[in-house]
Amino acid sequence: MSVKTFGADSDTQEVHVTSLTDDMLNTGNSGSDTGYMHSAKSKRRFGLRAPPPHKTSKGSDASNYEEKYPEDATYEEMGPNARVFRAYLDERAIVDANMIEESRDSVDVLLVFAGLFSAVVTTFVVQTSQSLQADYAEISANLLFEIINIQRALASGASLDIVAPSPLNPNMPFIATTTSVWVNGLWFTSLTLSLATALVSVLVKQWLHHYMLLPSGTPRERSLLRQFRYAGLQKWRVLVIIGLLPVLMHTALAIFFFGLVIYLGPSQISLAWIVGIITAAAYTAYLMANILPLIFPIPLPDVAVRSGPCHLQLRFALPRSLLLAHIFWHFAFAGCFQI
Repeated sequence: MSVKTFGADSDTQEVHVTSLTDDMLNTGNSGSDTGYMHSAKSKRRFGLRAPPPHKTSKGSDASNYEEKYPEDATYEEMGPNARVFRAYLDERAIVDANMIEESRDSVDVLLVFAGLFSAVVTTFVVQTSQSLQADYAEISANLLFEIINIQRALASGASLDIVAPSPLNPNMPFIATTTSVWVNGLWFTSLTLSLATALVSVLVKQWLHHYMLLPSGTPRERSLLRQFRYAGLQKWRVLVIIGLLPVLMHTALAIFFFGLVIYLGPSQISLAWIVGIITAAAYTAYLMANILPLIFPIPLPDVAVRSGPCHLQLRFALPRSLLLAHIFWHFAFAGCFQI
């Protein structure tokens, strides 16, 4: 390579500039060609164009598990730390949190109500249970009244035959009245149901607590254990048991009110009527709230799969309505409802 420069005397001078040698140029070209060929070969696999490499990024969308967790290596899609098990644990945690939290709240309310109700019923039972055995104070009062009548007869010179004997004495067999038997029977039954509800509620809380505890381990082991416990929860109908607990408590309350009406009847008939009317109105509304959704259901949208009367969405349905529906359709249509 040569460069021409012009001096002051306008003479042309030719300056030869040392350039890169041909070997260096050849070496550079060959290196460039080699890199190009290597890049071209790396983009092909078994004669086919290879897909671009996967780029892992941490996205802000928590439900996008392709961004949240890195892609599994080839043949490691079901490995101990595979992405599918991590995604399963995340989704399972959300479902379990909603299900267990709702069940726990229901059981906690039942425990508080059962404790208060049992205390109230116990107070009534302590008073009425005395009517199931002989009242010696009443026997003493009757004998004392008989003695007074005898003394009056002696003082007036009348015959002692006119003095009526006492209807009660310690040697007579005691027979409780029908009202006392009914009242105590109803209230003891109510108290037993209330305490049984509290006992089962404590057991349910222990089951739910054990269900949520997961030991340490790989995502695969924890996923299998979680699915095993969930299958047991469904097999043993734990959620159905939780739904039955309020029914037991409401039954105990109804039995108590019925016994209260019988207890008030002989002494204060007006109070018995007032309590009876309030109880009847409250439990009529209770039964209607549970039965009406079964009588007036609405079908699922067209996007849902329906097969006859089995798949129905109950409007304003309480959990007890779903339980009643399950029992009804189980006998009528061989168990279409699945709870």
